[in-house]
Amino acid sequence: ALPELLAIGMLRDQPDYAARRRLIEQESIDRALRSATEGRAVRYVSLQSLMCRGVTCLERADDGAPLQHDYGHLTGRGSETLVKLMARDGLLR
Repeated sequence: ALPELLAIGMLRDQPDYAARRRLIEQESIDRALRSATEGRAVRYVSLQSLMCRGVTCLERADDGAPLQHDYGHLTGRGSETLVKLMARDGLLR
């Protein structure tokens, strides 16, 4: 769970502790979903692409709250943050 990983990182003075334990399987799932929706009448919005730029991923909202409460479910602040990112990138209508 992300909050636990962030807390361990703080206790161990290892700010990248959570990042080093990121589930890379999510990247292949994201690619498969993107591929499955290509050429169809749906619009796929990759949360992976919104949250991660290269190897760096957002872990916290602006107020420092964790974006996720486990391996992939967003907290309330995480949801708000992703909606802001989607608006920023013109993904909302």
